[in-house]
Amino acid sequence: MCQICLDFVWERLHTGHWSSVEQVWRDYYAFFSGIAAANELLQSNKGRYSNALKFLDYGIIMGGDIDAILSRFAQYAHDACSGEVKTIIQNINSLHAQPAPANVDNLKEDILRFNDPSCEDFLTRISHETPFIITEYLKAWPAMHKWNVNYILETSALRHVPVELGAKYNDENWTQAIMPLHKFVEKYFDPSQTTKGKQAASGSYDSCLIVWNLKNNQSQNRSFRYQGHEDAVMDVRFSPNGQLLASASRDKTVRLWVPNIKGESSSFKAHTSTVRSVDFSNDSELLCTASDDKTVKIFTVHRQKFQFSLSGHSNWVRVARFAPDSRILVSGSDDKTIKIWDKNTKECVHTFNEASCHVNSVMFHPSGSCIAAGNSDSTIKIWDIRINKLLQHYQTHQDEVNSVCFHPSGNLLISASSDSTLKLFDLLEGRLIYTLHGHQPKKAVAVAFSHCGDYFASGGADNQLLYWKTNLSDYFNSENNQENQMGRNYNSAAVEGDSRIPSGAVSSINTRHRPLLNQPQPSMYESKAKSVVFGTDSVPISGRSVLNPTGDTMTNIINEADYNNPLPPNSPPHTNKSSSTGSAMNESKKMNLALSQIISQLDTLTQTVAILEERLTNVENKVTDFIAHSHSSAKSSYLAQHDFLSQVPLLAKDVITPDYCYMTPELEGEGNEKGDVVMNSWFGPAGTVSPLHQDPRRNLLCQVFGRKKVVLIPASESSYVYPDSEDPLLLNTSQVDLENPDLDKFPLFEKATQIHAVIGPGDMLYIPPKCWHFVRSLEPSFSISFWFD
Repeated sequence: MCQICLDFVWERLHTGHWSSVEQVWRDYYAFFSGIAAANELLQSNKGRYSNALKFLDYGIIMGGDIDAILSRFAQYAHDACSGEVKTIIQNINSLHAQPAPANVDNLKEDILRFNDPSCEDFLTRISHETPFIITEYLKAWPAMHKWNVNYILETSALRHVPVELGAKYNDENWTQAIMPLHKFVEKYFDPSQTTKGKQAASGSYDSCLIVWNLKNNQSQNRSFRYQGHEDAVMDVRFSPNGQLLASASRDKTVRLWVPNIKGESSSFKAHTSTVRSVDFSNDSELLCTASDDKTVKIFTVHRQKFQFSLSGHSNWVRVARFAPDSRILVSGSDDKTIKIWDKNTKECVHTFNEASCHVNSVMFHPSGSCIAAGNSDSTIKIWDIRINKLLQHYQTHQDEVNSVCFHPSGNLLISASSDSTLKLFDLLEGRLIYTLHGHQPKKAVAVAFSHCGDYFASGGADNQLLYWKTNLSDYFNSENNQENQMGRNYNSAAVEGDSRIPSGAVSSINTRHRPLLNQPQPSMYESKAKSVVFGTDSVPISGRSVLNPTGDTMTNIINEADYNNPLPPNSPPHTNKSSSTGSAMNESKKMNLALSQIISQLDTLTQTVAILEERLTNVENKVTDFIAHSHSSAKSSYLAQHDFLSQVPLLAKDVITPDYCYMTPELEGEGNEKGDVVMNSWFGPAGTVSPLHQDPRRNLLCQVFGRKKVVLIPASESSYVYPDSEDPLLLNTSQVDLENPDLDKFPLFEKATQIHAVIGPGDMLYIPPKCWHFVRSLEPSFSISFWFD
């Protein structure tokens, strides 16, 4: 009976234009949708929650939320499907890795930007009726620190949303459909825009970076060498969102790389001396760098602009790291101090002077309340930065500690030392529970846990990267069950095995996502690495430099002098009283010479294959781009101008309506009451377009994640943009294709004044009423617009 009522009301909703439908029919549809959803939940079938969600979402979209009852009901049903949502996200991530960021270096921008203006300044600016961008204001939004495509899916993967199908809403083949959000992402967030697979990167003294795309099958692994620095690479770090790779160099610069086959990069001079450390803020919007010029500096990632410098150390600054919330930073120096800095006040809030020697490594606890430091006097110290008190002091190593890393749980700490060992500490009990000797007899230089904590990686001067699989989950479970609390054998199976990658003297490791390699057989990649970092959801860590790495291989150890400097062909033989000994030595030299020639030929062949592979990949990319462009109209889709946050209140909690919306003189709104603020969401993949159009009200377009290109034309130049006068529904839309204008058909458009902007996360664009604007998404993005009078 309920379904019959819904079908009848559905017909009434689709009789005539939507604006002419009486409100009572919308209310009826919402009411009957709620009844149908409740009836579904009374069923015992497996899909009852998903079915109920569909009824509820259709009721909200087509009818309206009745006193927020339907939206709260839907949130409950979605939470009950958490297992299904988790599986959906895993499947999507297997196809859609983090997209490569758009290259905006060549995009024009001539719009004015203002840093968080006061309400009085805002009123002055809008009186000029010109667009401008407000920066810094949105930092107070929780959405800025939480939202990405995965988070949107976690909160609403099974929710049904209205999407636009077609390149532009004024195209003939444009239409609309309602579909589950996860289907929208699966189908229209093009995998060809993304970089697939797990990645590792290393920097070395030859000034190069190497990025490996790692597969479960070793035979499918590929590596790419990036060149750009003019001196040794001292540190490499992936951004938390996985879109960029930063490198610090002895040439005093920092480079930002796109970690794909092309390896595009941009460089900026960061310091007046060697840059030893680089790190991203948690939102991937800022960089902090540490240098031998005794300073820590902050730069924006988006435009690589210097923000400010933190001065106070009296010697080299070896490391600087952001706190988990990025509000404070920590730095360690050769002046035997560790300093805590407030990013907002730009002041040192505390200095720890307890170190008796220089500090090699500093890391924040996952909670942000503590820091751990590895020192050259072989000690590890942990401080509570809330009360500035030393909590724990370990002196179990026999040589300097090069690297420390907290387990993601915060209950364990692992360290790497020049005494060749790795040591694992239980911080709750305050004692050493395991010692590893994987890098003997060389120095262990760097160590880091994976994002989930089930694996960790270590690097050393033996040119080995070791990947260790742990059973720490079992360790935690046994603790929680309070079994074997007394006399537990801590040296049992904390580590199950390792994989080895000869990779040069490693100074930093960054693990992201799941462990990269866990094959029982060793995995090997040749690289004289100075610094190494691994891809997606990074847990940053850095260690000290180790020069003169050896040439260890997977199967044996080749003497470095013989390997790198074989005897020249005409070298005289080494004479000895024993002819047999001399003959044996000659044979050895011949073998070394033959080996060096084979290695040289293999290197040449490997480089040739790499060049051919890169060319083939470039051709493949061009063909893919051509096909994608040819079918862009059919494949494009956009969740546009929809009050998505009212539909999902959990997301609405992360957004605050800007105060500016309530500070303007009250004008008569068109179709809205005075003072109404209308909020809409815009979510879609790269390439979505809003054609050149105008809106009757003032607009604050707030960018949460992703970047967009915007072109604006003043309302006073409407005669130049040729509004569509034939279709009454498109009177606010230009007939001109802004990116490919037909000047023969629309000659006056050439006179239009165009204002260009690129908006990124945290930017808030003010668009005056009836100002013409065109928008193209450069990356998968989420925007929120506020229309007000």
